[in-house]
Amino acid sequence: MVNPEHLEILKQGVEVWNQWRENNPSVKPDLNGVNLQETQLSVVNFGQAYLNVANLSGADLSGANFSQANLSGTNFSEAYLSGAKLIAANLMRANLYKADLSVAQLVLANFSEADLRKAFLHATHILGTNFNASILTGSCIKDWSFADIVGGGKNYETTFLNIDCDYIFLDFLEGHPKYIFSERRPHTGEFKPGDFERLIKKVQGTVDLIFSDGIDWKAFLEACENLQAEADGTIFSIRTIDSQSDGSFVIRLQVPPELNKAEIQKYIEEKYKRALKIRETKYRKELNFRDREIEIYKRENTNLWEMVKLKASQPFNIIQQQGDAMMSGNKDIQIVRGDNNRTAKGDNSTFVQGDNNQISQGEQVSTTEVIEMLAYLEDQIQNLTALPETEREKSIKRLEAAKVEASESEPDKESIAKSLKRVNETLNEAGKTTEEVKELVKALFPTVVKVAGWLGYAAGKIWMTLP
Repeated sequence: MVNPEHLEILKQGVEVWNQWRENNPSVKPDLNGVNLQETQLSVVNFGQAYLNVANLSGADLSGANFSQANLSGTNFSEAYLSGAKLIAANLMRANLYKADLSVAQLVLANFSEADLRKAFLHATHILGTNFNASILTGSCIKDWSFADIVGGGKNYETTFLNIDCDYIFLDFLEGHPKYIFSERRPHTGEFKPGDFERLIKKVQGTVDLIFSDGIDWKAFLEACENLQAEADGTIFSIRTIDSQSDGSFVIRLQVPPELNKAEIQKYIEEKYKRALKIRETKYRKELNFRDREIEIYKRENTNLWEMVKLKASQPFNIIQQQGDAMMSGNKDIQIVRGDNNRTAKGDNSTFVQGDNNQISQGEQVSTTEVIEMLAYLEDQIQNLTALPETEREKSIKRLEAAKVEASESEPDKESIAKSLKRVNETLNEAGKTTEEVKELVKALFPTVVKVAGWLGYAAGKIWMTLP
């Protein structure tokens, strides 16, 4: 039963409650069974409190502290728990249906038998967490941050025994009042036995590297080579490269699950910054670049992300050869500087950096790559402020529809081609009077060529450039 004295203090507001908690650190509040449905309790301190079978559905609990709290059977359905601390909390059999747990800390928390259907679990910190027998169907687990804590003779491992999960989402669409989940796995139907565990193992063995100011690929390569050299033969690979709407890049690195992800992330970031500093000094010394010219050089290098993407699934135990020639895994990449930029996609890839782009394809791109390319087009148009807002929104919606269609087991490729053609027509109409739009249409053509190949269309039929 609820302690009337404790409840009366809470009714006076979060500020009064938190001050009372600070003045009485030894008191463990008893709010078992309390009804706090749809209340405003942002940053409230419920650490070590008893809130078993309480009703917190629809409540704003963003940034709240639930560390070591007793929350067994508590109703958090559709509650806003973004940034909340649930460290070592007991949420056994708790109801978290459609709850927002983005960026929440779930360190050593017990979610056994909890209902997490359709929960928003973006960038939650999953460290030694117990998900045994919980329900995760329809939840979004984008950017889960995994780590296992080993120390004091104990190994706190995140566990997923007897999970109930028919399907999961790996991404979401931003800019909506309610997040729309995307990247469903499996694309259709339900997980077969063992599929969810295999997917989680892949997610668990990843490190996200964020580059907010573009990427110098040579500096990044140097950092990866240093990591590989010190890893004693351990194989790493790049899983994905994502271009964000704010112009930043996120490179997801696949690493063995047993390694310390935080240490790997810190190591690469430090080596990258060091290599970048050396290269920028070299740019200024040899080429007498001004600061503005260096930023332009970085952006041009960022456009080479498609080159790395072609090799993203390959291990990067890279052996540096003479000049700019590199060998990665079982396939060769050669970088040659010249006047034309030609990309031939097959068993061996040659990239020539220069003024023109000519692309020929030897092997078909995958559906996943196509969806990523459509997302890239969407991001570029999202940032195109020169395009009127209404036209920009229409183009983005068409590309979102194309992504959804491409993820189907039997996609309507004609529909995707029509969406791209309409986007192109919209851009070209604006490009007649706006040079920025006109140049973007040209810059996006190499990406459209690859999508067109997957669609079985000639690129020129769905994407025209203005003279």
